Amino acid sequence: MHTKNIRIFPVGLLGAWLWLVPVAPLAFTACDSEPVKVSVKMDQDYSQIIEAIQNASQTLTDKMSLIEAALSKGFADNNEARELLRQAVESLSGTAAEKLAAIETAIKSQTASLEIKLGLIEAAVAGGFADVAAGQELIKAALQSLTGTTAEKLSLIEAAVESQTASLETKLGLIEAAIKSGLADSSQQQELILTALESMLGTLDQKLSLIEAAVKSQTISLETKLDLIEQSVSKGLADNSKSLSLIREAIAALDGTLSKKLANLESAIKSETTSLESKLVLIQEAVNSGLADAAQQQDLLLQALEALDGTLDTKLKAISTALASQQAELVTKLGLIEAAVKKGFTNQVAALDLIAEAIDSMDGDASACLAAIASTVSNQTSSLWAKLALIETAFTKGLSDEATALGEIEQAIRSSLQENTGSVSNIITMIEDMETFLDDKVTKVLNDIFATINNMTDYGAILTAIQKALNDILGITD
Repeated sequence: MHTKNIRIFPVGLLGAWLWLVPVAPLAFTACDSEPVKVSVKMDQDYSQIIEAIQNASQTLTDKMSLIEAALSKGFADNNEARELLRQAVESLSGTAAEKLAAIETAIKSQTASLEIKLGLIEAAVAGGFADVAAGQELIKAALQSLTGTTAEKLSLIEAAVESQTASLETKLGLIEAAIKSGLADSSQQQELILTALESMLGTLDQKLSLIEAAVKSQTISLETKLDLIEQSVSKGLADNSKSLSLIREAIAALDGTLSKKLANLESAIKSETTSLESKLVLIQEAVNSGLADAAQQQDLLLQALEALDGTLDTKLKAISTALASQQAELVTKLGLIEAAVKKGFTNQVAALDLIAEAIDSMDGDASACLAAIASTVSNQTSSLWAKLALIETAFTKGLSDEATALGEIEQAIRSSLQENTGSVSNIITMIEDMETFLDDKVTKVLNDIFATINNMTDYGAILTAIQKALNDILGITD
């Protein structure tokens, strides 16, 4: 075996030559190949390693081996290793293309561990030697350089994700590349993200700062960011409020035209790894931020349901879990229930149980719950039958009295009339298409109202007639 020695002659504390071999069974994952041996004698500040790293006559691959050896023997910690990798990149000579070629050669080598390669890629991007796209290609090249079985490669990926030499953002990029290359499936992706989170050091605030940086990055897909946020909640690193804030930041980080942003949004909605609960909140925040309108919201909700796998019972369970979310608003949950009816997962009668679940999940006192219901009834995104079903369910659960329920019915009709440009025939058709599932009292109210407005065409007169019919039912006189 050919041996390369970098000889350095300080007066150090160690007092002897140390053979540093860049393979440590427990900490590093260099590919199976003949390693380069580096002979180094160092003093406390390892200035001689720095000198070797800055030496233009040594190849980048050899410098990586030296850094890995120093790290494995405890002569350099993770922060120092990152700094050494930065200096190794800066020591490259030649044109920009020649420097990038040298980096690619080092990444494709069989002597350095995946962890060290990730650190080198970070240093190359940070130093401007490679842009974001080139950095992602280098990560792919690092994966392609792995040898062994799929299980052995996955083990190397896990070790790199667990290491301290790369940032959370770079690790997520590695996980994405592993999924795309078929080295890991969706369940393994979740485990790898958890491993990446568990590898973070520092206080809770420091960890959250790293998570935020990853969520704001332009290198990670929206679906991976959602998975990261989801796993952060499961690890107790983020509560519901923080999770909601992170999702908003992920949406704000979307780049490109509106069409491109919507495409990224749809891609995340179709993801098989992200929970329906997270998708529901993502859709809600996309609407709140103006990225999607009411019609697009319905399309996204349908796509989220189409992405569900398993039996009908499994899908309904996922829907129930999403409805129990403390982050999603009532109007978004009602939209999900409507989409479930459209997809044939349930019917309007059975949907009442799902609406009851959505009402039960609301946080706050009775006043706050009633405010949420009133807001949902007034919005333009839900259909009339869904609004009436919501009113009926809230009434039967004792959340509202008769007068409140009738007032909400009026508001539901008003909002539907506005949505349908005041067309009474459209509203009547909606009612006729509804299955009979409402309480007898509410059904009578509706029959009385629509009997009154059936032949009217003037929008203002219709609203006046609705108000009079409700007043008559309540016994209110002018």
